Amino acid sequence: MEKKDFYDTGFELESYKFDLKRARDLLNANGVIENRNVCLDYSKYNVMTEEHISFDDYNSRHYSIYGGEVISPIIHDRKALLKSLKEVVEVVKSTGGDIIANSCAGFHIHVSNEALSTKELLNRYLKFNYVYSGPIYEQAKGDMDSLRDSILMYASPIRKEFVKRFIESKDLELIRNKLSHKNHYVRLSKNTIEDRRYNATLNLDILERYYDFVIRMYNYINTLYDEEEINYLFDKTDDSCLMNFDKSLGTDLCNKLDKVRGLY
Repeated sequence: MEKKDFYDTGFELESYKFDLKRARDLLNANGVIENRNVCLDYSKYNVMTEEHISFDDYNSRHYSIYGGEVISPIIHDRKALLKSLKEVVEVVKSTGGDIIANSCAGFHIHVSNEALSTKELLNRYLKFNYVYSGPIYEQAKGDMDSLRDSILMYASPIRKEFVKRFIESKDLELIRNKLSHKNHYVRLSKNTIEDRRYNATLNLDILERYYDFVIRMYNYINTLYDEEEINYLFDKTDDSCLMNFDKSLGTDLCNKLDKVRGLY
């Protein structure tokens, strides 16, 4: 597959304290959605309540004092993405939104599954994300000192035993279902790949960097992937590498990853 500058995409930005009703009106979004099982209209913004980042009793329905998220429409080019990120950040800020240190608020990136269109590409993705787990989670901190408190509940790394099972399985639908377990860092649907690792931020530069990394990662997996090197590192590495940033191996991997992400 050829290198691409952009894949069809979308995002979810979670925040504390912003007024969901005002945000809905400013973004001309669908109504404030409380039922996560509804079928969303992705031709426009959606504003949704988020129980896990609430300050107050969820049943109080005081939208202005508890957390929520803005879900973007489907975006087809980088210029539109940057415009959308800016618009959402400005609306969240103007309606009282805040990202609190050590909070549970995340930023989720959806990319068309065109980026991982075959079983071979999915295998590469799983191995790459296992080997480079430490530095990837490190840069997912954004402007915070640490990963958010809910990371293991909603975006945990996948242990080597399970990576091997996914790679060995021939059933792509089964893999999608298993990977989409609620606490994994990645969820696969028939249309998108959702990366859930990133701390929420209202810093546009950091949100743009998150996207730059994700696009570079998919391009690397599709075009520049070094099968021999990744297989060697995968065989050599064990689960002690997961979210471990202090070991020399982690530093090594971070240096290697620089050529892929090109961010800092």
